[in-house]
Amino acid sequence: MRKPQLAFLVSILALFLTTNAQGALKLKKVILYPSSATLVWEGIAAPRPEGFLILGYLPSSAVKDSVKVQLGKPLELLELRIQEVKEDPQLERMEKEIRNLRVQLEILETQKRFIQGVLNTQKESKGQGWWERIPLKETLARLQTLSNKMRALTSKIEELQKTIEEKEEALAKWKRAHSWKIEARTRGKGQATVQLTYRVNQAGWRPLYAARLVNDKVSLKFMARVHQDTEINWQGVKVVLSTARPRGRIEPPQPKPLYLRPVEPLKTRFKLMPLAGKAPPKDERAALEEKTTYSLMEGIALYEPPGPFYLDSGKEGVLSIEGWTLLPKIKRFCYAAADPAVYIVANIKSFPRILPPGKMQLYQGSSLVGETYLTFRAPLKLSFGRDQTLKVKREQTKRFLDKKFGGKVEITVAYQTTITNVAPRTREIEVVERIPVSQDERIEVKFKGAEPPAEPNKKKGFLKWTVTVLPHGKSKLSYTFTVKYPEKLHLNYPF
Repeated sequence: MRKPQLAFLVSILALFLTTNAQGALKLKKVILYPSSATLVWEGIAAPRPEGFLILGYLPSSAVKDSVKVQLGKPLELLELRIQEVKEDPQLERMEKEIRNLRVQLEILETQKRFIQGVLNTQKESKGQGWWERIPLKETLARLQTLSNKMRALTSKIEELQKTIEEKEEALAKWKRAHSWKIEARTRGKGQATVQLTYRVNQAGWRPLYAARLVNDKVSLKFMARVHQDTEINWQGVKVVLSTARPRGRIEPPQPKPLYLRPVEPLKTRFKLMPLAGKAPPKDERAALEEKTTYSLMEGIALYEPPGPFYLDSGKEGVLSIEGWTLLPKIKRFCYAAADPAVYIVANIKSFPRILPPGKMQLYQGSSLVGETYLTFRAPLKLSFGRDQTLKVKREQTKRFLDKKFGGKVEITVAYQTTITNVAPRTREIEVVERIPVSQDERIEVKFKGAEPPAEPNKKKGFLKWTVTVLPHGKSKLSYTFTVKYPEKLHLNYPF
């Protein structure tokens, strides 16, 4: 090959490779906010001879005003253009393919209508005129052939319609992912590093917590539920979670002094749990055991896990950020008059750090017992539902009605509560019962005693015990009271 021809081919190849930087830019980093995200694309590209650099496309979810481009040396950015995509070779190819498929569909439907007409004509003319001269066997063969053609055409039409629907869906998705084209007018020659950033609204994260009670210890796990519908699949990107809300502030910030002091970066174990999208390669899973960096400035928290994150557009994923084992004060509470059960409440005085508010799932061991929404204001009470190792039985052991002279009625009532511990550990339980409280001077309530001894609250009538139930043991509590009132008076509570 001659040298001029070789030089010409090399120049054509170089022009082809440097015409568009989209293939050179890759999504490297995603900064997630509660209701938006910033996508960071990086790569190496070179402008076309006329000085224009096509950086790529913006999806429909992008905020055009947020687009920023940084070029490394030797290039200098002179102008940034963002134009709506109306003409594009790939767009034209996809639209042409759909038009051709629709033409094929129309041809098949025309053939189907013709064969259906022939079938109808032969069936209507059966036994009349020329039809009588055709042997029965030949007639049946013709009808069978036409029916087979009808079935084949119907099957082809259905397949073609399905193909057209898939192509139209792919075209709509392509348009959403390529709504605007980004071009940069530059000064300088040669390749340079390129960083393209923009914000999208169809993405975000929200805190998710899981508190698990095992042997009176609470294991608290902090996670992030990530969602994105940006028309771009996130494949092996670095994720930064931020509690900031871009453009969400309506009040001016207050001046604060900046104090400098040495600190140790807080690092925790990190594990990635994608719910959807491509799983990380095996050789990258070792990186998931690295540590997450946490920082807090001006009330905004940043979490920077080191591992790659995978999440397809239109999907949700869960990112595990941190975890702690807490030693709360456990309280077991029983109010058998409302519910014959013992409930577990964990009192947490403080947290390792300030955490963003979010939904929390509560577990006893491996069993999910409920959900709550927490703002993490210490001290905090977490209710873990019923303690299945403690059985409660409440029964009325006495009810005696005595009518006395003077039109008075006196009722004597006694209750007994039995708590059985089926666990191999001693349990301490706070038990609350109640006696009636009179709000009418004609009604007299007298407390007759309790076992173990307890005195009722005068305003609300509550009785409180703190009982210790031994392993596989029982504890019984009882109390008695009387109610005296005029015979003609009807009470609001039946004893």
